[in-house]
Amino acid sequence: MKKILFIGVDILTKANATGITLRSIFKEIEPDNCLGISWGQSQKQLNNIPFKFISLPYKHFSIARILDNDHLRQMSRSIKKADNHTQIKQGKNNNEHFISKWIRNIRQWVALLPAKAELLIKDEDINEIRAFSPQVIYTIGETITALNLAYTLSVQLEIPIIIHFMDNWRHAIEWDNNPLLKRYQKKLTEICDLCYSRTTECVAIGERMAEAYEYETGIKHSVIMNSIDTKKYFCLPKQEEGTIHFVYAGGLHLGRDRSLEMIGKCIDRACVHSGFSAALDIFTSMDDIDMFSEQFNSLSNTFLRPAVSHDQIQEVYQNSDILVHVESKELKNNTFFKYSVSTKIPEYLATGRPLLFYGPEDISLFRFLRDNRLAYTVSNEDELQKAVECLLNRKENQYGTNAIKYAKEHFDISVACDQFNRVVDEVRLPC
Repeated sequence: MKKILFIGVDILTKANATGITLRSIFKEIEPDNCLGISWGQSQKQLNNIPFKFISLPYKHFSIARILDNDHLRQMSRSIKKADNHTQIKQGKNNNEHFISKWIRNIRQWVALLPAKAELLIKDEDINEIRAFSPQVIYTIGETITALNLAYTLSVQLEIPIIIHFMDNWRHAIEWDNNPLLKRYQKKLTEICDLCYSRTTECVAIGERMAEAYEYETGIKHSVIMNSIDTKKYFCLPKQEEGTIHFVYAGGLHLGRDRSLEMIGKCIDRACVHSGFSAALDIFTSMDDIDMFSEQFNSLSNTFLRPAVSHDQIQEVYQNSDILVHVESKELKNNTFFKYSVSTKIPEYLATGRPLLFYGPEDISLFRFLRDNRLAYTVSNEDELQKAVECLLNRKENQYGTNAIKYAKEHFDISVACDQFNRVVDEVRLPC
């Protein structure tokens, strides 16, 4: 296998789906075949990275350097979460004071400063990289800082770049309504295009993104989705009990709260009119529970429960009868998440439990689940009521076997490793 220079290696320390997937992939790669580059991270955070890495400082003393430390990085994440929640509240009454809006815009601009800061690469760093003799650069991109470094080193070392796109940051950042960030987005797209000039193949999170990006750029994009050990998530048949549990595990943002509220109403009606005993258990963050609890108070059979750590999620799945996923029109209208696949979908499919999906039929996830016969897919309230009653009446899972098979063939970490190894071996500099 080619030697890989991994730019932005700190992603391997993250607890999200991207971090989990990449840790699984790079765990299978010989440590001598990888060299990482990080910046703005403490040594303690990077202790678990299984291969050698170089930590780079910022080029100039700046606000970015001040912001990019453990305490203030957490503050930046808090700003992002607070601003997203503020926008949720304001989206319901369409009222935001002019001053509050610009305070939010400035906070977001400051929080993004580390994402565009220049890094200082000393001669000894270049010498160490050259001594390693990398043959390909790998990065998930996302920031101007990472892409600038990838392009610079690609030119100096005369090696290709692989960008692994997890979200549609090429066309939009999450805070896409902030006029102060338009210049940042333009620069991000420009440096991404430069990186495309240094490769023959990149990686996308899903088929739809891969097709769109390949059409747009002329560069091949292979697919590596959120990957898991499918055997770990398989659920044994559940012992019959009086109450049938619908389970949702995830965030309530992007309008998912309203979609879940509708499912809760359908369950209440089914319990009253048909005599079923059922519950909708929503496992989500304490922040979301605080924000949305009042919205669900009128529902008799819906319960907001604290999210569990990822190493305990299998117990939640095992205790479920029916798993639930929802989306709303907001996902379709949010350019950043346009091609994203929920991190829970691979896990849900691997369990073998019935999956109920409620969301707009014109989004890619609906078509993906429907066309591959992986879930009960519904897009309006009448269909939803019928699906809930159908699932309560006959708990056999007509999609379960197919879902497990699909998960093994497309989401298993062994598949991701094989695909990653092939991309690394085949990527070249354009002729």
